[in-house]
Amino acid sequence: MKNLLLVEWQTLHNQYHDYDKLSQWIKLSATVLFVITYLMHGHWVITIGLVGLLWLQEAMLKTFQSRIEFRLLAVEQMVEGGSDVMSSPLQLHSQFSKRRPSLSGLIKDNFKQSLRPTVAIFYLTLMALTVLSMLLQ
Repeated sequence: MKNLLLVEWQTLHNQYHDYDKLSQWIKLSATVLFVITYLMHGHWVITIGLVGLLWLQEAMLKTFQSRIEFRLLAVEQMVEGGSDVMSSPLQLHSQFSKRRPSLSGLIKDNFKQSLRPTVAIFYLTLMALTVLSMLLQ
């Protein structure tokens, strides 16, 4: 069973870092979008709206990543032998379905992820730059 846990840990660990890479691609896309709309003198409301959509997309991505993180930490505890709560390997989705929040809880989770400093500061900066460029024109 420990081998299955180690395989699960490796898979979850790789997925966790893949989500970080995807997050960086979303940020890069937002930056490119901002630069293009600035250079083309795009309307600031459209720019803020599109950057906001990318912010929401990253928040959703971070929510999925947090589910992986929850299971990853549980697997690490099981490998160390310190947790009997989740004694079976390969239970990511069944464990989540047991503790799945309501619709309002899911929305709240996404909102909390959008306010993480590593997420929010970037998008708030782009939005502030958009407003500033609009005021300076």
